[in-house]
Amino acid sequence: KNEEKNLPLGFLDEDILKDFEYFKGILIKNCKSYDNTRNGMITKEEVIQSFLKSNMNPKIDYNLSKSIVDEYNPTMFIVDSYFVTDEYMLRVKRVCNDKGCKLTYIDDVLAFAYPCDILINYNIYGPDCKSEYKKIYSGANVVLPELKLGLEYLPLRKEYRNIPPRKEKGEIKDVFISTGGADTEHIGLALLKYIKRDSILDKYNFHFVIGAVNTDKEKIEKIAKEQSNIITYYDLISLKDLMLKCDVAISAAGSTLYELYATHTPTVTYIVADNQIRGARGFEKAKLMKCCGDIRELGAEVLAERLLEEVLSSKFNGLAIKKNGGMNI
Repeated sequence: KNEEKNLPLGFLDEDILKDFEYFKGILIKNCKSYDNTRNGMITKEEVIQSFLKSNMNPKIDYNLSKSIVDEYNPTMFIVDSYFVTDEYMLRVKRVCNDKGCKLTYIDDVLAFAYPCDILINYNIYGPDCKSEYKKIYSGANVVLPELKLGLEYLPLRKEYRNIPPRKEKGEIKDVFISTGGADTEHIGLALLKYIKRDSILDKYNFHFVIGAVNTDKEKIEKIAKEQSNIITYYDLISLKDLMLKCDVAISAAGSTLYELYATHTPTVTYIVADNQIRGARGFEKAKLMKCCGDIRELGAEVLAERLLEEVLSSKFNGLAIKKNGGMNI
């Protein structure tokens, strides 16, 4: 979430909703989404599912949820928000179930026993959470929902599915860098300053994807204009082609990791927030990506040096190419 402007910066945005077909085993065809942060509808030919993006006001969201269920009579209602409460979920579940509709919640923080019919945790660490979910629900007066855990439920766009494996080049030339939507810890700027300072890095091309609400844009552009090997990108609809162009990647441990994995891009990652810890550790545990630490503990300058040293290591490149199998979903 971009809390300042209250806009979603994760998977469930307009472009992905338009392309959604399924969470494996959960058909999402012909969907309609209401996003009350943008006051607009995203429609397809027939309404079978409805999506809600929270504006962080449970009372308003409950009334909106009820009106959507009453008007469109969906078979499934999917909620994706960190700001839900048990009271909100209970009330919406009651409304949904009265209409024969299943309430589905997308989770990655295991905050409490969410009252819902289906719970999706599509993260790489999802399957490891099964016993933890059972423990959470057993200690509450809430029925354990049907659990859909793991990468097989990941809502990827079509373009990221079934991408063939890469061939190892033997040398690194192009580096993909994404620091998230806001980059509040200024790691992007720290990386640029390090690249500018070290002439050994002149032989590499660094492709920086700048987030929509990055406050360092002007400083980044100033450095980029002075360095011919630094290329900046804004407002890209898709990152797929750029990922495939690059040999390796540096990325914050958010949803972009799943697209990098799908494109078989050897990646080093880092942690910015608590909700990224499980994901970063999950990819590292599976020996699919290397996590270089938590920026809140290391600071931007130390982390920037560590990330660049790791991602440009020939040992890392070869290992990651062999380990990263991509996702055939």
